[in-house]
Amino acid sequence: MHGKTGTSGEMVINVETESIFVITGDIEVHKTVNGSLVQYKHSGISILKVNEVYLFIIEDVMTGRVEELTNGLLFHNTYYLQEIKEKDGKIELGLQIKENTKDFIKFFPLAENIIISSAKIDGQKITMQKDATGIYNASFEVGSFLDKPQVVWTSDWKYSADSYELAKDYDHSDWRLLSKPISLEEAGLLEHGYYWYRTQFELTSDPGMVFMSYKHNDTDRMFIYINEELIYKSNNKPIEGKDITKFLKAGTNTMAILYANEFHNKSHPHEGAIVKFSGIMNPFYLQGTYKDKKELKLELTSFYVKKGLNGMSEGYTKLEYKDDNWKEAPDVKKFVVDKELGHIVWFRRKFKYNLGEGFSAPLKFTPLKADQRLTIYVNGKPVARYDILGPQQDFYIPDSYVNQEGENVISMILECPGFYEEMMSGYRRGFMYNPLLTQWYVSKKVKLELQ
Repeated sequence: MHGKTGTSGEMVINVETESIFVITGDIEVHKTVNGSLVQYKHSGISILKVNEVYLFIIEDVMTGRVEELTNGLLFHNTYYLQEIKEKDGKIELGLQIKENTKDFIKFFPLAENIIISSAKIDGQKITMQKDATGIYNASFEVGSFLDKPQVVWTSDWKYSADSYELAKDYDHSDWRLLSKPISLEEAGLLEHGYYWYRTQFELTSDPGMVFMSYKHNDTDRMFIYINEELIYKSNNKPIEGKDITKFLKAGTNTMAILYANEFHNKSHPHEGAIVKFSGIMNPFYLQGTYKDKKELKLELTSFYVKKGLNGMSEGYTKLEYKDDNWKEAPDVKKFVVDKELGHIVWFRRKFKYNLGEGFSAPLKFTPLKADQRLTIYVNGKPVARYDILGPQQDFYIPDSYVNQEGENVISMILECPGFYEEMMSGYRRGFMYNPLLTQWYVSKKVKLELQ
């Protein structure tokens, strides 16, 4: 049994008090009508023997750190017990131990004539003593690992804009045509991430006063551009009568939409599953007048659609991608995005990280602060989604994602805010503080022998 340190508990056992022997621990045994009442307090390892059965009461910090061996129970507080071998009276433990820790191994024999005479870690002898309760104890203290692995940056940050799809003369003829407003799911486009939509429409003369309306799905967000200008950023809000007159012109106009498909389903504990559909599922309505006072009324229903950013199809996340033509950023505290870069900016930086023999030291990526969102990849594998609103601030990079020999690359998509959302106007610069790449922990593999 286990429980929080210092908490008390009790149980009734249907045997006489004479059959219960307290080996160790803060335990009291009282006689009852139907047997015995055992009262205890969780502190370390408490042991009862009831007839020929042993009962162990441990602190909850020991949960998952108890192993049943052939001839006894093993208790430990090391970071990770990776392997156990028993042969010819010898117990060999494959352990991972963290630096700057105090560790212990305890062994309680459950068979007669079991004696532990020595204990060694990687061949070096440590003290193993048997206490009055019959438990064998060995403890050891680990300092800092002097030879632990270190992250070595091999380049500065490089950056590049990714808004080619906004251009009025961009050729979207090879994109998929959706002739009417349907969800991405209905179109068979099920992946999360960014989608681009484009359409073009004609105005027969100069616009006088034109308003746009659109009913959104109240979940995803999207950047809406007309003739390369950001006109609206929808965060779960419908568009009702947005004045877009100054962005329009006589002749051909281009609408481009960067759509962030975040997730497909959400649920509420009391309402059950709620299916969420994504994409441009309703027409865009443009209503107003031309300068000559004639009525202007358009319904935009047909869009070309493409999955993903250009940087994804070009392989910006991958180590082998050649970023020689990207601009370099100095190693400063904060990067601020210029307006000409647009609202989607990629960053890349290379590093080396050789774990060395016997170490486990997964990396921790900490963005510090970025406005507004980051999508982070290591060697082409997605590892993190950061939002300035939180909640997560630190992100785990497994050892297996990192090349132990040679270089690695971190690639990031910075999604900038565009403008002040409260007013849906102005220009609000995106920024990113220089992120940190450190270690979650450092552990080392060792072998402990009990004989």
